[in-house]
Amino acid sequence: MFTSTADKPRGAGYAGPLVLLLILATLIWPAGDQTLRLEFAVLDFFQRQHPARPSQQVLLVDSSPGATGTDLWDDPRMPAAIEQLAEAGAAAIVPTQPPPANSEAPDLRELSNLLELEQRARGGSQRDEVALLSEQLAAFRAHLEAQAAVRDALSRASHVALPLATVDPREPAGLSDCRRLSAQGDALALQQAPPARELLALPDYLCDSVTAAGYARFRPDPDGVVRETALLVRSGEQIVPTLALAALAAGTQQPSIRVDTAGRLWVGEQSIATGPGFTIYNRYYPGGRLAFERLSIEALLNGSVDADSIRGKVVLLGPLDQASLYRVPGKLGMRGSVLAATSLSNLLQNDYLLRPAWLPWVETALLAVLAVAFLVFVPGLNVNGAALTVIVLGCLLIGSEAYLMLAHGLWARFGLATLFTILGVASLGALRLLRAGPAPVLASPLPQPAGGAILNEEDELDLAFSVLRQQPPSDETKGKLYAIAVTHGRRKEYAKAERVLRYLASIDPEYRGVQEKLKKLSGARRASEPEATPPRPAIKPVAGGDGVAGRRLGRYELQKVLGRGAMATVYLGIDTKINRKVAIKTIALAEEFSEEDLAQARAQFLREAESAGRLNHPNIIAIYDVGEDDEVAYLAMEYFEGKSLAQFSQPTHLLPPAWVLELGARAAEALHYAHAQKVVHRDIKPANIMYNAASDELKLTDFGIARLTDTSRTKTGIILGTPSYMSPEQLSGTAVTGQSDLYSLGITLYQMLTGAPPFRADSIPKLMDKIVNEHAPSLSEVRDDLPPCVDELFERMLAKDPEDRYPNGRALALALRDCCSSFAG
Repeated sequence: MFTSTADKPRGAGYAGPLVLLLILATLIWPAGDQTLRLEFAVLDFFQRQHPARPSQQVLLVDSSPGATGTDLWDDPRMPAAIEQLAEAGAAAIVPTQPPPANSEAPDLRELSNLLELEQRARGGSQRDEVALLSEQLAAFRAHLEAQAAVRDALSRASHVALPLATVDPREPAGLSDCRRLSAQGDALALQQAPPARELLALPDYLCDSVTAAGYARFRPDPDGVVRETALLVRSGEQIVPTLALAALAAGTQQPSIRVDTAGRLWVGEQSIATGPGFTIYNRYYPGGRLAFERLSIEALLNGSVDADSIRGKVVLLGPLDQASLYRVPGKLGMRGSVLAATSLSNLLQNDYLLRPAWLPWVETALLAVLAVAFLVFVPGLNVNGAALTVIVLGCLLIGSEAYLMLAHGLWARFGLATLFTILGVASLGALRLLRAGPAPVLASPLPQPAGGAILNEEDELDLAFSVLRQQPPSDETKGKLYAIAVTHGRRKEYAKAERVLRYLASIDPEYRGVQEKLKKLSGARRASEPEATPPRPAIKPVAGGDGVAGRRLGRYELQKVLGRGAMATVYLGIDTKINRKVAIKTIALAEEFSEEDLAQARAQFLREAESAGRLNHPNIIAIYDVGEDDEVAYLAMEYFEGKSLAQFSQPTHLLPPAWVLELGARAAEALHYAHAQKVVHRDIKPANIMYNAASDELKLTDFGIARLTDTSRTKTGIILGTPSYMSPEQLSGTAVTGQSDLYSLGITLYQMLTGAPPFRADSIPKLMDKIVNEHAPSLSEVRDDLPPCVDELFERMLAKDPEDRYPNGRALALALRDCCSSFAG
């Protein structure tokens, strides 16, 4: 059972085909959303490292203060504002809202009503109807006079760019295609321009009154974030500039826009470099609209603005708080008018990113060169050499991308090549291990992995296993788990060794022959075991049932396994009495606790589950039933189709900061309710907070489980709770209150903002010492894009003394949402 085995080496001759398969998969993968997200994440990161400032030639005039309506074209202040800007010497005036598509003629229904009233008035109808006719005619006359005032103001201003109206193609009456305002180009240019989603047009009465007109909408990337701008779009048989390009043209002496036969874009005599489809990638400015010079329309009209602050500038006029909202990198949203100002500033400063047509070919050639290098050089490297290769090549690739982006304005997508480097070297290293044959069985000594200090004392082994169960199943994690099992095996602690190997088999059944070792360990511990997986409860089969589907636990019919842990298994089931879908968590108490502790553990489990079952809150998983069947304790809970926040706690999958704080506020409100019911969770961490992005629902789970650890340690060394998220009072063994849950929530949010918990160490005692005695690093030291209130929040959430933390969950939720408002831009 504990002797060495010598199977035939595996993997011989497979290196070439497997690496070629990896190359093929990597070349195909760019079409997938995951790779695009990786490239976008790299782009957004380096964009934040570029401290760009907007052009001083762009001025925002906000018409929101004092506005009588939401439409700029119904604002009686607009003609005077246009005249003031023109007199002050603005290079161009750009209203940010398109004119109404029907502004040439009154609505037909309105005319019909007026005609009917007039006929009835002439027929001697009542005086009230005559008065109503007069009122409507006066209102219509005022509307036409307002249009005339705007038209006259625009004509006198001489340098005006308007956003084009979007209209139904079936109702083009009263509109003009204004071909003189279109960009000039041949059929090839028309084909290259991406199509606009709507028909673009301008009222006839404005066509001859303005200098330029452009498309004012933006098209987001697949992840919903706006990064690129197409400077030209196709509308019917015309090439239409975007509003930013039209504004640039309106501010020049030669406002013509054309595409030459070589496909180059020109504004007058100025050449504009673009990528395929006439696209550019915006550079965003810290602060959003606050980065631009701006003033209110009231200050403009009352004469308190110096004309020198307007002269020679392109002025965007409109309500800054009522425009369309777009997601942009690093922000929750940006108004369309500010986004247009950003693109215009990029063009004025010639400061934007490009992806020329030849760049994808360079990226593909680079992947091919890396593939050849792996096949020729990497197989001969040792482990240290392979690791050094990954580090050097990764730094070169990411450094090259940063240099091209920041110095030359080129976005080279080398994130995929970096990933290919890591996967290629790792796969060849794995094949080398396979050729070396299987690892010795448990009695064979193993070198301790990095962080091997965890293998010294029995207590540390059990605690380390609990910690490793909460970490992603990386090679390092699996190596540490295997080393723990080896140590238990040498000590003849077969139950503990089997427990660790069962968990290891659940995450990687092929790891170091773990299945075979489990069979041998099972023979030493008991006569037989059904399969090498985490312990399965004694579930009653139904006639004709096989596997999990169709088996019963109490009155519940099981459908499938939803998840397994080292101590519990979660099933999808049906309550046969009321035909309700439920999630069923099972714990084999008899296997987990010794005989002297079993009765206390069973009573504690039922008592805590009943307390948690009384919780009724929209952000807490409801517990419907609790019971025990054939030595298996179970909880029947609400079935929630969400995923844990653990997936958003990795550095490459972080949510926007404001979103993290909002989710934290919801969790804090749920904890406030639970604490008011005298229920403390004791194990708040990302894995115990579920979130459904489709329905925007968040729920806390696993109430009533963590308290089991207060009974005793399980006989197989399972310790619930994770030291990384435990409060100082939990680790010190002092009384635990609701403030402990708020501390754990603070650790969870810290990791969701940074990708790592605040306290890390290479051994459990060192980790516990840091949690109890050291202060967490401030978030401003890790991220530079957070407002000061975030540091204040976490300083109080992570206070060592519970009395220094927020008094309750509601107070924390209010503080989180108050800080969240600081992110609006």
